Amino acid sequence: MRGLLLNISVIALMAIAGTSLCLIAGWEWRTREMLVAASMSFIVSEFSLLPLFLVRRSNQFAVAQAGLAGSGIQLLLMGGIAGLLVLAKVGLREGFLFWLLAFYPALLIVNVLIVLRPFAR
Repeated sequence: MRGLLLNISVIALMAIAGTSLCLIAGWEWRTREMLVAASMSFIVSEFSLLPLFLVRRSNQFAVAQAGLAGSGIQLLLMGGIAGLLVLAKVGLREGFLFWLLAFYPALLIVNVLIVLRPFAR
């Protein structure tokens, strides 16, 4: 549950920050591309937390391996789905990739912090 709320808040924060930066710089901020990138990033980020959910009552070694698997899942799914959307020519412009470049590192940091939380105890 905590991961869900953190991911939503980080996506909203990055969308607001990116939109503000675009408005200040005078760039077109492309609502459609932002919404597609945000929804794709959210789904992939939540899916990458699945290995951590599966080992929630295990030892630290299993949690560390689940975190590694989760970040690999996030990287591969994000890159794969983005590549498919670009190659399929679904009408997304270059702004889609720029929005993904904003969402991916922020969500990766959040997921790593979620994985590290059991080690703080």
